[in-house]
Amino acid sequence: MHGLANDLELASAAHLSNVAAGLAIERLGCAKLSLADIAERLLELDVKNKVFDEQHLYALEQTLQGKSFTVLGIDSTFGMTTELFLTLKKLSLNQEKLILFIRDDEPDSVFIELLASLHEVDFIVIQQSSLSQLCNRMHPTHSYLFEDGLLQVLDSVTVLI
Repeated sequence: MHGLANDLELASAAHLSNVAAGLAIERLGCAKLSLADIAERLLELDVKNKVFDEQHLYALEQTLQGKSFTVLGIDSTFGMTTELFLTLKKLSLNQEKLILFIRDDEPDSVFIELLASLHEVDFIVIQQSSLSQLCNRMHPTHSYLFEDGLLQVLDSVTVLI
C-alpha cells in the first residue's frame, strides 16, 4: 500500500513488494529489511538501475552505507577498448564496489548501456555534481582516472570533480 500511496504504478509497487518478500525469506523468515537492502537487490536484478544522476543519488548512498568503494573516471568518447575492459576486470577483483564516473557532459548512451551490462561494474555516475555530492557524504577508498589507455592513481577524488 505504501507504493500506491507514493504514486507508484500497481506493477511497480507489486514488483517492489516481491523483491522485499524475497529478501525477507532469504534471511530465514520475516526479517527486517532496510532501504539499502532493497536498493541493492534492485540493482542486481536490472542493469538500468546501475546508472545514477542527482535525482537518484539517495538510493546509491543507501546502497553504499558501510561498504568500501572505488571511483574510476572515464570518458565515453574513447569507447570500450581492450585496455579499459582489462582495467575494469582488475579493479573489480579488490572486493570493493566499483563506481564508474562518466566525465563527459553528454555521455554516449550506448556506451553507458554497455558498461552497465558488465558484472564488473557496480554503479555508474553520470553527472559531475552527482559525484561531488556523493563524495562529500562518503569517501572512496581508491580513486583512479583512465585516460589515453592508462590507469592513473589519484591522490584524491576531487581531481575528477
